[in-house]
Amino acid sequence: MDGWGGNAVVYRHNTSTNCLVATHGATHAGGPPNIELYNNNIIVDSGSAGQGFSDCYRCFHHQGSGEFYAFNNSFTASGGKNGTVIGMMDYRAYANSIDRGAPICDGTNTAAFADGGHDGNRSPTATYRGYPCWHQPGRDFAISPAGGNLKPMYVWNNFWSDTLAQVPMTMEDLGRSPDYVPQHEQANRDYYNAVSASAQTSPTSPFDGTAGMGFGTLANRPLTCTTNLSETGGGVGYFATDQGAQGTLYRCSATNTWTVHYAPYAYPHPLVNGS
Repeated sequence: MDGWGGNAVVYRHNTSTNCLVATHGATHAGGPPNIELYNNNIIVDSGSAGQGFSDCYRCFHHQGSGEFYAFNNSFTASGGKNGTVIGMMDYRAYANSIDRGAPICDGTNTAAFADGGHDGNRSPTATYRGYPCWHQPGRDFAISPAGGNLKPMYVWNNFWSDTLAQVPMTMEDLGRSPDYVPQHEQANRDYYNAVSASAQTSPTSPFDGTAGMGFGTLANRPLTCTTNLSETGGGVGYFATDQGAQGTLYRCSATNTWTVHYAPYAYPHPLVNGS
């Protein structure tokens, strides 16, 4: 599967064998504004031999844009276990955006894009290198403020089917020069990986509300939590599995204050009625 341009993607409750889920990003007509990947069983078996992903390398891969949620996905590999199974990129962190689809986001680009958006170009340039960038991962597509509103990526309860070990999101870094991925995407600001593969056993374990995110029953949600003090929209997350029909994601919107942030849409879809 591939995404391109302004299409939003919800990929859920699927079982696939030897299929890769991929989406092009900001340098391809702006990229998708929203991707949701959840409750999937993604399998790579011996039929993938010789194709370069028998270890589930980039079983999900996005070149980077917009909001992103990934949770409750099971991964099965046949040739080892790659460290980049859920891979996120930021093409505009590099010269010519790698594919020349847009200029590098480095703090010097002041021109408007086709939709009227601009890079945030936060000061000082040497620290932020254009951040927040137009349509970058972890931001919405608002024209104002420049660079969009902070909408962190939240990733939890993704695991290997055999060992149940955690599969986190990897913020891919190609290591080219210049390379501004470390300035553009930072853990506990632009994205939050779950701190553990295990559900919460108490309000302080394994997630204590200070960094990353956790999941479990609402009763075990931490009593204290940390938010992003530099701007609104961020904060650690907690997915309450027993709230709503499909669970509910809460975000720490202010110090020690939890706010409903996201809930999966009804499943099966209301338009699927069997007739």
